[in-house]
Amino acid sequence: MNYLIKNEIIYNSFDGSLRHIKDELENSIVISKIANSILLLLISRQGEVISRDMFFSEVWDKEGLISSTNTLNQYMSKLRRIFSDFFPDETIITTIPRIGYLFTKDISVSAITIKEMEVESSVSIKKSFFVWLH
Repeated sequence: MNYLIKNEIIYNSFDGSLRHIKDELENSIVISKIANSILLLLISRQGEVISRDMFFSEVWDKEGLISSTNTLNQYMSKLRRIFSDFFPDETIITTIPRIGYLFTKDISVSAITIKEMEVESSVSIKKSFFVWLH
């Protein structure tokens, strides 16, 4: 599934890529399989607190792997750094002490199709081109 985050970032949950809507596919950031599973879980439950145990069962256990709180914290730090590059002044992933994490409900996240991605990209490029001409 593809998601449009804050009308600026395209997230492809199939390959774990994130890119600004104006960027070409070659400029995507590709996250690891585990990070992708974590992000997809966060987005699918946007605005809900997800417990650490839920991450362990839905991400690591499904892969037949064992994890720790420290490993989960490291993945969250990596995801936060990626999002801070896109949205430097916003907190996208919030820690709820001793409970878990949540993906903020304060930004828009919507599922989009490939066709919609193409339209969004071409509109952004046209807008950029128009601004450049004037």
